[in-house]
Amino acid sequence: MPVLNWPDDAAALRAHVAGGGVFAYPTEAVFGLGGHPGMAKAADAVLRLKEGRSAARGMLLVAGSPAEAQGFVRDVREEDWRAMQAAQEIRATTFLLPAGDEVCAQAVVDGKVALRLSRHPVVCAMTRFFGHPLLSTSANRHGAAPARNVAEVLDFFPDVWIVDAPCGNAQAPSRIVDWESGRVIRE
Repeated sequence: MPVLNWPDDAAALRAHVAGGGVFAYPTEAVFGLGGHPGMAKAADAVLRLKEGRSAARGMLLVAGSPAEAQGFVRDVREEDWRAMQAAQEIRATTFLLPAGDEVCAQAVVDGKVALRLSRHPVVCAMTRFFGHPLLSTSANRHGAAPARNVAEVLDFFPDVWIVDAPCGNAQAPSRIVDWESGRVIRE
C-alpha cells in the first residue's frame, strides 16, 4: 500500500485508477474512498471494502468542475451548474441529478447519481488531472466513524493506496438535495 504525495505521485495514481484501482483521499470533512466512476470494477472493490454497505445506496461522485462531470450526468443546463456552484459557497452540497451514460450502475439509484462539486483543493486538482469525477464514499468500515487522517485510513484499510493530504475544515457531511424536486434528502 503506497502513501502518495500529490502531485508528485500523480502518474502512478492515474495508472492505478485507470486499472480500476481504489484509493483514499481527503475531502472537505473526512477521507473518501473511491476510484473511476465509470468502472464497475472500482465500484465493486469499494463495496467489498465497506463490508456491509448496501449496494442499493449507490455512491456519490465528486468533481472539481461541471466540465469533468459531463457524460456522468445528463440534462443539466448551464444556469443549473451556476446555481449548484453558488450553493457550494454556502455549504458542501451533493445534488441528485439524472445519471449519464458513462457512470457505472453501482453509483446510480432510481436513474439518478449523487454529485458534489468539491471545493477541496486536492480533490479539484485530482479530478482536473484525471479529467473525470471520482467515486466517493467515506473511508471507514460500514457503521464506523469516518477516517479523518492517514493513520485512521490505515486502521480500516491497510492495503489501500492513500493520498496524504489534510482534510478540509467541514464538521458535517454534505447535505443532499434532489435537484429536480428541490427536496432536501439530508440536511
